[in-house]
Amino acid sequence: MKVGVLDLGTNTFNILVAEYDESGTKIIPLYSEECPVKLGRDGIHMGYLVPEALIRGLSTLEYFKKILDEHAVDKILAIATSAIRTAQNGTRFIKTIADTLHIEVRLVSGDEEADLVYKGVQQALPGTCLQKSLILDIGGGSLEFIFVESGQSILTQSIEIGTARILDQFKPSNIIKPAEIDFIEQTLHSHLLPLLTDMKAKKPNVLIGASGAFDTFRDLLATIGSEYKSLNPYLVIRRPAFESLYQTLIHSSLDDRLRMKGLPDFRAEMIVIAAIIVNFVVHKFEIESIIQSDFALKEGVAIEWKRAHNL
Repeated sequence: MKVGVLDLGTNTFNILVAEYDESGTKIIPLYSEECPVKLGRDGIHMGYLVPEALIRGLSTLEYFKKILDEHAVDKILAIATSAIRTAQNGTRFIKTIADTLHIEVRLVSGDEEADLVYKGVQQALPGTCLQKSLILDIGGGSLEFIFVESGQSILTQSIEIGTARILDQFKPSNIIKPAEIDFIEQTLHSHLLPLLTDMKAKKPNVLIGASGAFDTFRDLLATIGSEYKSLNPYLVIRRPAFESLYQTLIHSSLDDRLRMKGLPDFRAEMIVIAAIIVNFVVHKFEIESIIQSDFALKEGVAIEWKRAHNL
């Protein structure tokens, strides 16, 4: 059976076409792509999706629909996350998608999103990586945290403070200033205080980065070190390597980043905010190492649908 998964995120819309292995417990990706939509631009801090963003979203979904038709998928699984779930006109946008493209979009809560991210990461990583780990998915609209111990999800938390919300609210300088980093970190601290308290006792030693910005960190590092080139669906990023990359990013201008190999143009604006978030988490939670996972939300959607329908 072939499924098509559409992930309608705040910064990007993502598509995955996949089949299942013979056991039905693993997915086999056949096609994937992410497209910049910036659905939250100019309106996310007001809880509203502006008309230009909706046009970009519909245009991207029309393109995705053609891909799904070409692959003759048996089932389309479309989900919407932070920007749409918190927007006053989010449900109206979902209805427009159904009326014009005949695609039914399911709005997922923050907790559901975190659970699906966890199930996607499980598909990529061996169990040894999930002993005492903190999974982080950095979205444009929200951050999803999942604490895993002995292969089991113990705690999940979704926080509506993603890269697009921070960028839209604070509008940092072209080369971000130390005072602006401090202010962003103070904001993160206030939002993450309950999680910080919980993690003091649990003490995760590994941060698992689910897709998105972490893929970009891997690609940037791969341009300077062969150890970051891998065919595996996950990669260990040494903490000193990340810290060096963090320093490069926070001292770069937008033009600098647009010239960086391994950095897609559509991530050039928000990758600094993502790096600040990861650096904050690594230091606050005293993380020893980082693992990048290719699989995240959309892979979790595919495997959870299979499990729920017992096909």
